[in-house]
Formats: sequence, structure tokens, C-alpha cells
Amino acid sequence: MNLNKLMLGSTAIATLAIFAAACSSSGGGSKVHKLDSGTYAYTINSVSNNTCFAAGIPPTGIAVNFAITSTNGTTFTLVPPTAAQAFIPPIAGTKTGNALDATGNASAALTSSCTLAITATATGSMTADDEFNADITANLSAATTASNGNPSNCSALAGTTIGGAIPFPTLSNPTNGTCALTISGAAVYQGP
Repeated sequence: MNLNKLMLGSTAIATLAIFAAACSSSGGGSKVHKLDSGTYAYTINSVSNNTCFAAGIPPTGIAVNFAITSTNGTTFTLVPPTAAQAFIPPIAGTKTGNALDATGNASAALTSSCTLAITATATGSMTADDEFNADITANLSAATTASNGNPSNCSALAGTTIGGAIPFPTLSNPTNGTCALTISGAAVYQGP
């Protein structure tokens, strides 16, 4: 098993959490808050509906940095950390008033016989200029076809860890199983 790929996989899962934070819905006041391009720190406040990992994974209270490129104040691109880009490509979204909305998908070829398909949706609201709350829901599934062209089979990874720390997600079964989780948090602009 390639530990570098597994480490990238754990970074990708954390990035999904960040992505969800960046995709939010309606704001509470009449002022439309700005979303500037730059680095944002997304702090995970809670994890719910988690069928992927044991309690405490991903941990709450941690901040993950990511980049946002905002165009014309109405569209944005979320760029995950470099280490995660092999699994999570930059994701485009829209900003309408104080609502941020985005969806994305990617696949992670963890081994030649195990590919995970990842989809994410995010909803939330701008709370101030360059600050927002967001709920990110990630769905992981063993892809129909692995990178080797055969049906995906992730059973060899069950019980292993990604990067020596994050357990491989618990799928409902190793060949076409699924799991999901929702991460809630807040993002704050860190600078250009």
C-alpha cells in the first residue's frame, strides 16, 4: 500500500470538510458580505451523520487552510491544499447575496484495485465580510471500476490507516459500499 496515496486520501477528506464550509446558503442581515480571494482557515465545529469513521474522526476544533479565488463577487473557486489536489480538484461555486453554494466530485485511486468516488455538497451563510459558516456533506463510495479496469475492491484497506493516523473509511461493503458524513464549521479569511 502506498502511504503517500493514503496520506493524500486523508488530506482529501479534510479538504472535503473545508469545501463544505466554503459552500454556504443565505445570510441573516441585509448587508451583503464580500468574499475576497485568499487563504481561509476552516475550523471544524461538529461532525454528524458519520457512517465513515469512529467518533472523534475527523476531530473537531482543528483548522484547515484552503484558498478561494473569487471573481466579480458572484463566483468562486475553492482550491484545496496541494497535497489533496490529486484527489480533490479545485471546485467552482456561486455566491448569491450572502449565500455560497457549491458541489463537487472527485475520485481517489488509493490502490490499483480500490478507487473511492467522493461527492460533496455545501450549504451555509456569510456571517461577515470574508467569514462564513458552512455544512459540508461528503459521500464516499467504492467506485464501480478501479484504476486497473476491474470492479473496485477496497477490502484490502479495511482496518488500515491513511498516513498512519486516519482509519480507512468504513464502507457498507468493500466492493460497492458507501459511507457519509456532515461536517459543520466556520471559515475566516487569513490573507492574500
